[in-house]
Amino acid sequence: MKKITKRLFYLLFLALVTTGDSCTLIGLISDKKSMDLELSDLEKGLNNIIDLMIGGAAAVAIVFLIVGGVQYIGSLGNQEGAQKAKTTIINSIIGLIIILLAYLVIKIIANWLLKQSVI
Repeated sequence: MKKITKRLFYLLFLALVTTGDSCTLIGLISDKKSMDLELSDLEKGLNNIIDLMIGGAAAVAIVFLIVGGVQYIGSLGNQEGAQKAKTTIINSIIGLIIILLAYLVIKIIANWLLKQSVI
């Protein structure tokens, strides 16, 4: 499972890097003609990167939640398989809670540092 997660992460990173509009995608350059970066562009870019990372982490946690559910259904009464599936489900829910708390902490700190509403 770890190899699959690593491969999915690498594919997502490769897709972001190889696209011609990757800087525009993450918000670092708002206008392709102008290469002048302002602080607001950098803030938007960092905000977009954080949102992308949090969204990716949440997507991985949801995938593990689904995998745990499929494992639980597939255990067919096998106690060891059911316990492994329950552990996967519980860990993915804990992961989602940690991701949500990390998102909130990042947004609160950014709000405090930038003195503006980012939530």
